[in-house]
Amino acid sequence: MDSSALLAALDTMEENDMIFPIHSLLVIRHGYIVLDASIYPHNAALPHAMYSVTKSFVSTVWGSRLTGAP
Repeated sequence: MDSSALLAALDTMEENDMIFPIHSLLVIRHGYIVLDASIYPHNAALPHAMYSVTKSFVSTVWGSRLTGAP
């Protein structure tokens, strides 16, 4: 993975926090964590509301089954 692209993603998240209120970013590639970052004042130890998460997971699994992706 291109570390400069990951850094650019983090910079964009931080700069646009009011538009896209993303608290953290986790990137896993080939089973390895390549990025695990939180934007201040958020951190992984703080509880977060998890709205509409189930449909995101279900659509990802269902879509990968339809396309034959691993």
